[in-house]
Amino acid sequence: FLMLGGYDQEMRLYGGEEMEISFRTWMCGGAIEHVPCSHVGHVFRTPKYWQGQVYEVPGEEIARNKLRAAEVWLDDYKKLMQYATMLLPKRLSLGDVSARKSLRQRLGCAGFE
Repeated sequence: FLMLGGYDQEMRLYGGEEMEISFRTWMCGGAIEHVPCSHVGHVFRTPKYWQGQVYEVPGEEIARNKLRAAEVWLDDYKKLMQYATMLLPKRLSLGDVSARKSLRQRLGCAGFE
């Protein structure tokens, strides 16, 4: 995981990182394996833990993360993600993706197609 670049530190909150990691693994020679005897779960904390406050991630932040991943990994197909995802308000930008593009080049990753 870390040899493939870990998490994109410029993604905010959560959402979109699962796509980015999947694209990176697939395009950079890794493998995602299905192991039938394994169990994976996600534990959600109760509202009591958060003292009644539920942790929410604004949809525009998730859209930003997905568009950021598309900018780095989807090549000419990034337009499809742009059509399928909500438009970002002008106050939000994808941020600098040059480090992630350099990572892609350094790892010798294949093109999306």
